[in-house]
Amino acid sequence: MKNHLGEALLIGDKGSIMQGLLELGDVKAREGDMHGAVAEWGACLDELSGCYHTVETAGASCLPPDPESRLRSFGLWGCMRGAAAAARLSVYGGVNAGMLGLGQRLEAARCSAALLAAPFCSSIAHPQRALDLVGLAGNPPLEVWNEVELSGSDMYRFDAATMCALATAVGQTVAAAGRPLEALPALAVAEHLAVGWCKLKPMLQLPGSSA
Repeated sequence: MKNHLGEALLIGDKGSIMQGLLELGDVKAREGDMHGAVAEWGACLDELSGCYHTVETAGASCLPPDPESRLRSFGLWGCMRGAAAAARLSVYGGVNAGMLGLGQRLEAARCSAALLAAPFCSSIAHPQRALDLVGLAGNPPLEVWNEVELSGSDMYRFDAATMCALATAVGQTVAAAGRPLEALPALAVAEHLAVGWCKLKPMLQLPGSSA
């Protein structure tokens, strides 16, 4: 995986760089290196936002102001990867040797919730069409981004159960901070994943971590 990340860095493939950093952070978290995991997830979010140490500096204010402009700026897959990284920072950023304070973890949650609003301006199956993600007709798509299955068995990649749990935690964090409208996209995505994908499947959690 590190070799693939190095190749992506050489050719400047932002999507692959973000995916590699997201996965590398998960690997470090499972090894118990939460400080390293937070650094990799933070680098993933920085790659998207273009801001150095996003959650420690500008926070959610560095993102485009509305879901449509976020979708145009980052693309659907960029928003989903960035949301996944920011959610991990919020939930796990203060665990063990994590280095984020409560305010920074709230900013990470706000970033994640803002990015999770993007799918509601498009659709996973047909990103060029203005369809509501939750109201998709017919069979749901099998991937949230190219070649990554929603419910895949690869524990180092995006899966519905993990993102459902993270989106729920993000929504609860933002709502508890007195920002209920900002929390809605994260909670709506969590509901969509829970109803459409997870059903009775157990929620996944990074080993050695707790919310």
